[in-house]
Amino acid sequence: MQRMPAVSRPAWMMALSGLADRGGAARRSPIEIVATMGSYLTRTQAAEVSGLRAGPFGRWADGVGAMRDDCAAFARYWQAHNDRVLARDDGPLWVVLGDSTAQGLGASSPDGGYVGQVLAELRQETGLPWRVLNLSVSGSLTRDVLGAQLPLMPAHADLVTCGIGVNDILYTSPSKLFADLRALIAAVPDQTMVLDLPLPAGCWGVLGRASVP
Repeated sequence: MQRMPAVSRPAWMMALSGLADRGGAARRSPIEIVATMGSYLTRTQAAEVSGLRAGPFGRWADGVGAMRDDCAAFARYWQAHNDRVLARDDGPLWVVLGDSTAQGLGASSPDGGYVGQVLAELRQETGLPWRVLNLSVSGSLTRDVLGAQLPLMPAHADLVTCGIGVNDILYTSPSKLFADLRALIAAVPDQTMVLDLPLPAGCWGVLGRASVP
């Protein structure tokens, strides 16, 4: 049974996360930390009187809380799924590396994300009993794929996909991010499909020089 290690975080973020979550639970993203602190504020009597609780910030804080609950539930789902997949060897194997996108966060269920949808299409189009080993972890950085997910990958996989890098923007300088991405591309199997981040046309100028493809 393979267990996923916690994702890496710089010291300053670990300190902030500790302020927002003194119970020692999984470390949070900056948005989750702000929302968690905000949720305390929106539950006060003053927030009820002022209308803050019923306003956009209160609804946003509640939404982030619900997403955090989904994060834990979806992780449990995929862990149980992976344990079942590793116990059998029938059918071609697809290994998924990445972050919350591969976990399916935002969908109504874990298998409602792109992994579940593509798995269904693979089975339908090929007529083969494809299996998926989803090694992704919500909040992962590129360095987490390199240090924690790749070592868990079986020696042989018929398909490998990797979608990572969005979370790095919050924690990593451009030079470190590019170096990590180069190291990732060098480390994954040659035929790995690396997911790109789609952006609307004309966005490059808005985002600035750091986002040049």
